[in-house]
This record gives sequence, C-alpha cells and structure tokens, in this order.
Amino acid sequence: MTSLHTAVLRKLSSISGVLSKMLSPIPRIGADIYCHDGPTYWIRAMNFDPNVVGTNKKSTHYITLNVESEEAAGVVMCVLNSSLFYLYLKSYSNCRDLAMREVTSFPIQQTDAKHTQTLQRISTELTQKYHKEKTLRGRTYPSGYVEYYEYYPDRMKSIIDAVDVVLAQMYDFTDEELDFIINYDIKYRMGLDAKT
Repeated sequence: MTSLHTAVLRKLSSISGVLSKMLSPIPRIGADIYCHDGPTYWIRAMNFDPNVVGTNKKSTHYITLNVESEEAAGVVMCVLNSSLFYLYLKSYSNCRDLAMREVTSFPIQQTDAKHTQTLQRISTELTQKYHKEKTLRGRTYPSGYVEYYEYYPDRMKSIIDAVDVVLAQMYDFTDEELDFIINYDIKYRMGLDAKT
C-alpha cells in the first residue's frame, strides 16, 4: 500500500458519519438505490430497477438500499459509483463481493446544500448515461431463456471523475490524493469491460 493510499484511508477513518445513517429504517419510505453485488472493477449503483425486461424474474445479484429521501438518494448513488468508494471496497473487502457491511460502514461527510445539489445533478447524468449505454442481452438457462440488461460504467468514467472531484472537496483531499483516487487500478478498470 502506497503512502497516498494510506493517507486517503486515514482521512476516511477520521470521518464520524457513516452511509447507514442515510438509509431509511422503514421500507418503501424515500427512494431505492440498486447495487450489483459482484462489482469486479466497477460499482454499479442505480436509482432505477436495472433488470426489468418484460416479465423476467428479477436478478438476485442486486442489493436494494432504501434511502431516506430523494435528495439523499442522489448523494448515495454518486458515492457508491465513485472511485473513492471503489478504493475503499478494495481496501477492506474480499474484492469479489459487495456486502452491506462495506456499504453501510462507508465514512460519509455531511453534505452542504451546494455539494448536495451538485451530486444530485451528477446522479441525473449518471442515470441518463446508464440508460443510454445499456445493452439488452439474452441467455438460455436450464429454466429457460432470460433477457437482461448489461451496464457499462467504464463508459461514464468522466462523470464518475466529476463525483470524485466533489467528494475530494468534501473530504479535504489534496490534488495529489484526488489524482490517486481517480486513477486507482485504472489500467485494469479501463482495460476490461465491466458487465452485469
């Protein structure tokens, strides 16, 4: 682990708030965020049901987070798609699965109105890009033919970078630390298709 990596994790560990405080204890109050539980090189977090195709069964590979409000949902969606969260996940998880433990324990700063509005705007851009870039696929299983959508977060790297710029302001990261976050594992992340 490099000194920059250590510095980023140290700053995160100094934050007292955690993402679980933005989740609603009451189901169906607020807004849902859907996260794919097999992140590989990208976290796929969306504010829409990502796998509804016709009458197909829903994929069991998505975790549903109920967020306390629409406003908070934009922030949570951006945070989970960020390279900062990816770095955190790779630092503390088994590097294969997205578990609720890593989601709920992620240190999060209280956002002011300006940062909240910016992240909400970016979450709208992410949603539009997810819809634009998705591809309908089909596969035959023993139970029959199933259609599903594949999503490609690597094609929205510039939007995700914009999220990390806002988070860097919130977490008081230096320019050097931000550069490290944005480029973390970049060779692998951009060299492989991230598919659901």
